[in-house]
Amino acid sequence: MKKVLKVSLWILSILVVAVIAFFGFYTAVDFKPNKVIKLNVTSNGKSIDKNELTLMTWNLGYMGMGKEIDFFMDGGTQSNPKKENVERNLKGILNFISTHNADFYLLQEVDKNSKRSYHIDESKEIAKALNNYAYSFAVNYKNPYVPVPLSDPMGKVLSGLFTLGKYTPSSATRYALPGEYGWPIKLVQLDRCIQEWRFPYKDKELVIINTHNSAFDDGSLRKTQMGFLKDKLLSEYKKGNYVIIGGDWNMVPPGVPLNNFKSEQKIPSWIIEISKDWPDKGWKWNYDIKTPSIRNDDIPYTPGKNYTTIIDSFLTSPNIVVESINGYNLNFVYTDHNPVMIKVKLN
Repeated sequence: MKKVLKVSLWILSILVVAVIAFFGFYTAVDFKPNKVIKLNVTSNGKSIDKNELTLMTWNLGYMGMGKEIDFFMDGGTQSNPKKENVERNLKGILNFISTHNADFYLLQEVDKNSKRSYHIDESKEIAKALNNYAYSFAVNYKNPYVPVPLSDPMGKVLSGLFTLGKYTPSSATRYALPGEYGWPIKLVQLDRCIQEWRFPYKDKELVIINTHNSAFDDGSLRKTQMGFLKDKLLSEYKKGNYVIIGGDWNMVPPGVPLNNFKSEQKIPSWIIEISKDWPDKGWKWNYDIKTPSIRNDDIPYTPGKNYTTIIDSFLTSPNIVVESINGYNLNFVYTDHNPVMIKVKLN
């Protein structure tokens, strides 16, 4: 009996040490970026020379979230796509963006060196496809080994926001979005941020922001992040600057009915609506009401079956005229988001 007890205590001690070592390792290697980071820009030496501009925002889903994926974090089963699908998605996405000639591209979930995308440097491939563009990269997901799901771990991840433009900014900056998950969940979650580009324009500045707000929370993180963004946006506009922010908000903008698109599914629990008149009167939300920008990922995509809505959009300050806004319905073949393109005029 004593021998059995001794062996049991020995096994328990090993398990305790293993658990401590596991969480100790992840705590030690946890990505802890500064709140404000100046980014390196690959320049093309060009300055803005016109007052009409086009911008496209698109969450590329690391080229791994095509129509056949049901993602484990959304209630599905899959985590790592097949290599041939990643290569197909990359080819399709590169073809689309290279033929639409936007002045700026605000891209999210772009991998540089991740197991889930077979260590393809997607940012490098995009920069080659748009070889006359300036660009900078802001990391928002860096982990040496994401251990979930246990059946097929995501493994190493290096990913972030990728901004490209026909014009070189005077500065590019990564700003951390406030709030984080509790320990230990935060050890394997994204470190959310925005990427800001600034340009001199007349006697003021044009400020372009690429955003990717939190998901998979109870809404409290997104609320905190929206408070930060509101203060920043209003501060810029108060200076007389022109402000355009676009990206994946992970929230439905004002004016979009939650049942806007036909679906066999109920409205998912993660859906949150942005309040009317946020951040202030005169600001304009811009989206294509006819085109969904996101699908629910708990099952592979079937038109009319998956829940779809709009969470990818642009917000413009009152001194900017919006001339057009178009969503492109690609039926979520290459990623679980559709691209959105805006044309603006600076007053």
